[in-house]
Amino acid sequence: MAVTTCPQCGAPVIPGSIFCDDCGTDLRSSAQFSASQMNLETAGGVLAGNEPGGQPPGCPVCGHTNRSGAIFCENCGVRLASAPPASAPLPPAIEPLPAFQPPIAASLKPATAYLYLPAGLVRLDFPNGKSEFIVGREDAISGIFPEINLEPYGAQEAGVSRRHLRLVNSSATWLVEDLNTVNGTFVNRQRLPGGQPVALHSGDELQLGKLVIIFNLE
Repeated sequence: MAVTTCPQCGAPVIPGSIFCDDCGTDLRSSAQFSASQMNLETAGGVLAGNEPGGQPPGCPVCGHTNRSGAIFCENCGVRLASAPPASAPLPPAIEPLPAFQPPIAASLKPATAYLYLPAGLVRLDFPNGKSEFIVGREDAISGIFPEINLEPYGAQEAGVSRRHLRLVNSSATWLVEDLNTVNGTFVNRQRLPGGQPVALHSGDELQLGKLVIIFNLE
């Protein structure tokens, strides 16, 4: 329902006018104007600008022709249609992290130890199944049979004792111990104190009396 008379002075007004031409009253503040505006906004659930076809007719209050899709009248400010719901942008898809795969520890093969005699180009391997070895020279009369027998390589002439030194494999570490010999045991030209184990490394030179051998790991 449109305003036909001014609620203040009673003068007739043109439908769609915002102010009374006679007294200047703001017609939008009148109860009659508010009621007509409410009826226009709710009648049928559709206002200008939302009608099929996309071309809005004149504003139902002031008759102004608005641009297509306008929500408010550009002339009087009346709401023409409900604002379309804002569509929030979807968050970017998050790719799942790959499952953690702990590295597989490679099985460590224990190093193989052996003794090498440079003078005779001889390799002497340690017997399997043991972690402690006596190096010396065999003497059947005395009943001494070391795991590494140097008798065939001139051990007696070089001053090697029957039980000259002990080699021990302890937790992947090799130790050498002089067994209180007369002619001594030397590691890299340094004499060892008797009965005190010392760590060995691959390539170390062992000297038993005058006989030189090399301790190696592979």
